[in-house]
Amino acid sequence: MILRSLAAGLLAVVMIGAACPRSQEDRRPDAEEWQEEVFLRVGDSAEVDSGSLLVAMPVYEPGDRVAFVTIELKNASGEEARDRIKVVRQTDLSKAVRLAPYVVRVIGFPGADSARFLVYRE
Repeated sequence: MILRSLAAGLLAVVMIGAACPRSQEDRRPDAEEWQEEVFLRVGDSAEVDSGSLLVAMPVYEPGDRVAFVTIELKNASGEEARDRIKVVRQTDLSKAVRLAPYVVRVIGFPGADSARFLVYRE
């Protein structure tokens, strides 16, 4: 009886969690959307989406478990965005930097002065 109640309660929690929409910050890009992965070291920049966007990593502040990465974006029309992102080791994705229609997330930092980014269009 108790085991049945526990199983029913667990099932209810799982169903509620599956039904709750994730926030925009946590949304992962769909496979159908354009996306490109970029590896940068401090001071590096890279053109993505056939030169439509320049992604740069001017500053990386490593820590023990938490680091801060500054990302700069500049699109072909001259619009710019710059944001400082807090990343925590062993987490999937960081907060996003947006420059419509592009979104950039840190997806890993294997070295003390480098990071991997996922750039995609919403």
